[in-house]
Amino acid sequence: MKKVILLLLVIFSVSNIFAQKEKTEQDTTKFKLGNKTIIIIEKNEKEDEVKKEEDIKIMKEGEEEEEIVKEEVKPKYKSRDYSRWAGINLGFNQFVKFSDLSELNGDMENWSINPWKSTTWNINIMEFNVSLIKRHLLLTTGLGFEFRKYGFDKNIDLVYNNDKVEPAINNNLDYGKNKLSASYVQIPLLLEINTSSRAKKGLYLAGGVIGGYKMSSEMNQSYKINGKKIKKETHDNFNLNSYQVEGTVRIGINRFTFFTNFDMVPVFKEGKIGTNHNLSNVTFGIQLIGF
Repeated sequence: MKKVILLLLVIFSVSNIFAQKEKTEQDTTKFKLGNKTIIIIEKNEKEDEVKKEEDIKIMKEGEEEEEIVKEEVKPKYKSRDYSRWAGINLGFNQFVKFSDLSELNGDMENWSINPWKSTTWNINIMEFNVSLIKRHLLLTTGLGFEFRKYGFDKNIDLVYNNDKVEPAINNNLDYGKNKLSASYVQIPLLLEINTSSRAKKGLYLAGGVIGGYKMSSEMNQSYKINGKKIKKETHDNFNLNSYQVEGTVRIGINRFTFFTNFDMVPVFKEGKIGTNHNLSNVTFGIQLIGF
């Protein structure tokens, strides 16, 4: 009996030695006792704690990386930074022949206006734009109002002759002020190109058309009789076109915008002025304030 017990102890010790060599990374121990195989799985709490800490660390690092990515893709512009239309503009007008945009001559000389006394004010109150290519290419529309004035060079009155409006020289009065005014509500459709995706960097170029509808028109004149200043205001259509279509080109950097507008529809109704040509208007100006 003692021999049997001693043999079992030897077998158990040898088996235990071999079982320790069979430990796996999961702390699993196998050994044989007679015809039976005994498997012992030990839980390593320290490693579990380390794994948990590593998991937490990985999660934290993942969150930080995600935040960094968000910061990188976060737009560095605001839509109002790209307000090329909305704002207050000031321009100066010049009448030209509608057919070829050349200067007035011959029977059109009496229509001549002084550009420095012929202004256009634009108050563009709303702007909407859509980015087509990462703010490098935009489509813009909005709403605005235009107030035009034409200051005539010569001492003329606008009179009707067989339903046509024509300028007639007035030799009896000396006008200190002699302007035709018209106001329009307008909607633009512009295509804009920006060299930079940031509004305050690079150049931009915009072009398109501006559609308008005439709200009112009038003639404002002032003169003196016996040293007394008299102002005259005549509200009339003067055969001005009710609808307006302007081509426009705008160029600038940041908030500085220079523009040129030219009428694609005659200022006066076709065939309704006392000349052989229709009149067009060209405006050169600058944006004073951007909204």
